[in-house]
Amino acid sequence: MAKRIAWSEDELKLALLVCLQIRSEGSEINKDNPRVIALSDFLRVLNRVDEESFRTPDGVRGRISYFNKIIEGGIFPDRKSMHTIWEKYKKSESTLLFDCGKIFLRCNKLVE
Repeated sequence: MAKRIAWSEDELKLALLVCLQIRSEGSEINKDNPRVIALSDFLRVLNRVDEESFRTPDGVRGRISYFNKIIEGGIFPDRKSMHTIWEKYKKSESTLLFDCGKIFLRCNKLVE
Protein backbone atom coordinates (compact mmCIF):
# COMPACT_ATOMS: atom_id res chain seq x y z
CA MET A 1 0.00 0.00 0.00
CA ALA A 2 1.30 3.46 -0.91
CA LYS A 3 2.34 5.81 1.86
CA ARG A 4 -0.32 8.41 2.64
CA ILE A 5 0.83 11.96 2.10
CA ALA A 6 -1.04 14.77 3.83
CA TRP A 7 -2.88 17.14 1.52
CA SER A 8 -1.25 20.54 1.19
CA GLU A 9 -3.11 23.81 1.62
CA ASP A 10 -2.91 24.38 -2.16
CA GLU A 11 -4.39 20.95 -2.88
CA LEU A 12 -7.25 21.62 -0.46
CA LYS A 13 -7.97 25.00 -2.07
CA LEU A 14 -8.24 23.30 -5.45
CA ALA A 15 -10.47 20.57 -4.03
CA LEU A 16 -12.78 23.19 -2.51
CA LEU A 17 -12.94 25.03 -5.83
CA VAL A 18 -13.89 21.84 -7.67
CA CYS A 19 -16.45 21.02 -4.98
CA LEU A 20 -18.11 24.41 -5.43
CA GLN A 21 -18.09 24.00 -9.22
CA ILE A 22 -19.69 20.56 -9.02
CA ARG A 23 -22.31 21.84 -6.57
CA SER A 24 -23.17 24.79 -8.82
CA GLU A 25 -23.61 22.43 -11.80
CA GLY A 26 -25.77 20.06 -9.78
CA SER A 27 -23.47 17.21 -10.78
CA GLU A 28 -22.68 14.14 -8.71
CA ILE A 29 -19.47 13.94 -6.75
CA ASN A 30 -17.99 10.66 -7.90
CA LYS A 31 -14.70 9.29 -9.18
CA ASP A 32 -15.97 9.39 -12.78
CA ASN A 33 -16.86 13.08 -12.72
CA PRO A 34 -14.65 14.84 -15.33
CA ARG A 35 -13.77 17.61 -12.85
CA VAL A 36 -12.65 15.06 -10.25
CA ILE A 37 -10.53 13.24 -12.83
CA ALA A 38 -9.01 16.52 -14.05
CA LEU A 39 -8.10 17.54 -10.50
CA SER A 40 -6.55 14.13 -9.87
CA ASP A 41 -4.40 14.52 -12.98
CA PHE A 42 -3.48 18.11 -12.11
CA LEU A 43 -2.42 17.20 -8.57
CA ARG A 44 0.06 14.69 -9.97
CA VAL A 45 1.56 17.42 -12.17
CA LEU A 46 1.54 19.94 -9.33
CA ASN A 47 3.36 17.50 -7.06
CA ARG A 48 5.58 16.12 -9.82
CA VAL A 49 4.40 12.56 -9.17
CA ASP A 50 3.97 10.02 -11.97
CA GLU A 51 2.45 7.26 -9.83
CA GLU A 52 -1.17 6.59 -10.69
CA SER A 53 -1.75 5.65 -7.04
CA PHE A 54 -1.12 9.28 -5.97
CA ARG A 55 -4.28 11.39 -5.57
CA THR A 56 -6.45 8.93 -7.47
CA PRO A 57 -9.86 10.08 -8.68
CA ASP A 58 -11.45 8.12 -5.82
CA GLY A 59 -9.17 9.78 -3.25
CA VAL A 60 -9.91 13.20 -4.73
CA ARG A 61 -13.62 12.37 -4.67
CA GLY A 62 -13.26 11.65 -0.96
CA ARG A 63 -11.75 15.06 -0.20
CA ILE A 64 -14.36 16.83 -2.29
CA SER A 65 -17.11 14.87 -0.53
CA TYR A 66 -15.78 15.99 2.85
CA PHE A 67 -15.84 19.61 1.67
CA ASN A 68 -19.42 19.10 0.49
CA LYS A 69 -20.39 17.81 3.95
CA ILE A 70 -18.56 20.70 5.65
CA ILE A 71 -20.38 23.20 3.42
CA GLU A 72 -23.65 21.59 4.52
CA GLY A 73 -22.69 22.11 8.18
CA GLY A 74 -20.87 18.88 8.98
CA ILE A 75 -18.13 19.03 11.59
CA PHE A 76 -15.19 16.67 11.39
CA PRO A 77 -12.59 17.25 14.16
CA ASP A 78 -9.99 15.23 12.24
CA ARG A 79 -10.37 17.50 9.18
CA LYS A 80 -9.31 20.76 10.81
CA SER A 81 -7.32 21.96 7.80
CA MET A 82 -10.37 21.51 5.58
CA HIS A 83 -12.55 23.49 7.99
CA THR A 84 -9.90 26.23 8.05
CA ILE A 85 -9.87 26.46 4.23
CA TRP A 86 -13.68 26.57 4.13
CA GLU A 87 -13.83 29.31 6.80
CA LYS A 88 -11.28 31.34 4.85
CA TYR A 89 -13.17 31.20 1.54
CA LYS A 90 -16.85 30.65 2.34
CA LYS A 91 -17.68 34.34 1.99
CA SER A 92 -15.47 35.03 -1.01
CA GLU A 93 -15.42 32.59 -3.88
CA SER A 94 -13.64 35.26 -5.96
CA THR A 95 -10.70 35.17 -3.52
CA LEU A 96 -10.63 31.38 -3.83
CA LEU A 97 -10.61 31.69 -7.64
CA PHE A 98 -7.77 34.21 -7.47
CA ASP A 99 -5.70 32.04 -5.12
CA CYS A 100 -6.31 28.92 -7.24
CA GLY A 101 -5.30 30.91 -10.32
CA LYS A 102 -1.95 31.61 -8.67
CA ILE A 103 -1.52 27.87 -8.07
CA PHE A 104 -2.23 27.14 -11.76
CA LEU A 105 0.27 29.79 -12.85
CA ARG A 106 2.92 28.42 -10.51
CA CYS A 107 2.33 24.91 -11.88
CA ASN A 108 2.56 26.19 -15.45
CA LYS A 109 6.05 27.47 -14.65
CA LEU A 110 6.99 24.01 -13.34
CA VAL A 111 6.16 22.30 -16.63
CA GLU A 112 7.66 24.86 -19.01
